[in-house]
Amino acid sequence: PQYKVIGAAWAGVITQGFVALAEMFLAFKMISIKPGPRFIPALLLFGFVIFILSSFMRFLPLHWMIQIALIGLIGSALTFLFRFVDLKTLRLFFSD
Repeated sequence: PQYKVIGAAWAGVITQGFVALAEMFLAFKMISIKPGPRFIPALLLFGFVIFILSSFMRFLPLHWMIQIALIGLIGSALTFLFRFVDLKTLRLFFSD
């Protein structure tokens, strides 16, 4: 309670981080995904780019909802650029 909003934000970030790691572990375990040697560096670079983008986005004179939408769109584009999502697999998923 003494840290108020900042404490709540940090608690949320830490919780979501653990949940994300747990979901990745379960996905690798259940689907038997074998990430290549470039996966971890690409994932770290992706996180770094999103962090930097989010940090600089607050200096733009845009409404916060537009900023969040832009970060989401750019993040989605980066998932394809870093090949976290394969377009062929995505097409097969939506064609069924």
